[in-house]
Amino acid sequence: NTAIDGQCDSDELPQHEVILSAFEIARHEVTVGDYASCLACSPPGTGPFCNSEANGKWDHPVNCVNWDQAASYCEFIGRRLCTEAEWEKAARGGCEILGACGVDERIYPWGNKAPADAALELGAPVGNFKDATCVGTYPELGPGIEGYDDGYAGTSPAESFWAGASPYGVMDMAGNVAEWVADPYDGAAYEQCKNGCSDPQGPAGGNTRVVRGGSFKSTAKAVRASARDQSYPWTGDATIGFRCCGSL
Repeated sequence: NTAIDGQCDSDELPQHEVILSAFEIARHEVTVGDYASCLACSPPGTGPFCNSEANGKWDHPVNCVNWDQAASYCEFIGRRLCTEAEWEKAARGGCEILGACGVDERIYPWGNKAPADAALELGAPVGNFKDATCVGTYPELGPGIEGYDDGYAGTSPAESFWAGASPYGVMDMAGNVAEWVADPYDGAAYEQCKNGCSDPQGPAGGNTRVVRGGSFKSTAKAVRASARDQSYPWTGDATIGFRCCGSL
């Protein structure tokens, strides 16, 4: 809704109503320790910012995994990757939470205030973004969110920022690592739902997959609940992890 959020990109439009079947979603992103328990999963990549048990980050989100690795883990535990629509509902809240769809949607999981203002009001950081600590440690990443400091240069342990929980109590829907979801990416996907749709799965085909939520390298615009990104499914970037959903 551009009347509420003037930062919307074209691929976030048009505003539309989505009806979803009941589902469950993990409260936090899959951690290094969680992923290590998967006997059927190939190991994550290695490199700068990649988390591992070897560097003591067993409780941080697993990253440096590609889309197939993420999907395989979810299947191993009897779940699946979330659809993009499920992910956004969990981040923003549904009509039963918001009360009046199309009127009072949340820009961020915690509300409409930008991260620095929200942290000041709530008395605690609301997520792990490109903050003062990150930029101070890695100045080559460029400017971060002015007036905001979450205390982490890279990723943070799961469930570190309760002030930023979504209306359903889901954690790290903004920042820490961005998240693979099931859908192929199409910048015009929402045109197919402009008159409303039920349980959308995204377009058929496509070379890239949708990535949601922003990461520890993201500024405020990229961690909005409606912000969409994409990546090739074979990439295992340090800014991307995942969580799992299940049908009920």
